[in-house]
Amino acid sequence: IGELKGLARGTVNIATVEGMLEDVVMPMLGDFRQQYPGIRLRVKVAGTHEVRDLVKQREVDIGIAMSNGTPEDDFVVAHRFDDSVIAVAAPSHEISKMKTASVRDLIGRFRYALPDESYGIRSIVDEYLRGIKIEPDFVANSFMALRTFVKTQNVLTFLPYLHAYRELNAGTLVGVTLSDIGERPMFIDINVSRNRRISPPAKAMLEMFKSATVRSELNRPESIVRPQAR
Repeated sequence: IGELKGLARGTVNIATVEGMLEDVVMPMLGDFRQQYPGIRLRVKVAGTHEVRDLVKQREVDIGIAMSNGTPEDDFVVAHRFDDSVIAVAAPSHEISKMKTASVRDLIGRFRYALPDESYGIRSIVDEYLRGIKIEPDFVANSFMALRTFVKTQNVLTFLPYLHAYRELNAGTLVGVTLSDIGERPMFIDINVSRNRRISPPAKAMLEMFKSATVRSELNRPESIVRPQAR
């Protein structure tokens, strides 16, 4: 009975990376509100490093961020989505003719854009750019800004598949698998602090995340969808 009373009111604080907001987090919050209309929701959108810090500091109940799958003492992984890094560009870009490439080969041939240092993917890409003196044309702390920029400019960028799959399926972006960075284990994790008591509302939300049916293409990052020939 006490657990049920705990679901009548309360607050759930969530920190999430931008790319999971539209297709996973917001639909889930809508379903959650229908079941628990008395629960208040607080959402903060941030880069991977900030999301992880917020979980570590116990400032949020749930954190959704990128990881390499390495276990950490501060976190409990409640749910995990497979992901991978790909190169994306407008359909008119030359990479639309490629099946696969390496990060260094692409940077040596094409102009590019990157997320800023607050994003976990940036530190991964930077590992493959050591010694390269070519600066990015555009840097942003928004995946939406990066996707919009490459749609209209003759540049490419590197994104997690889950942050671009909608445009890939719609044909407004094309993607290329990466022979180097794309082989690295990469996930989107739903984390909770090992040292923070999980409230009944937060526990109920975690259960909804675990049982959620995510569109099948979300779990197949190797499927780079290209526009159909016309």
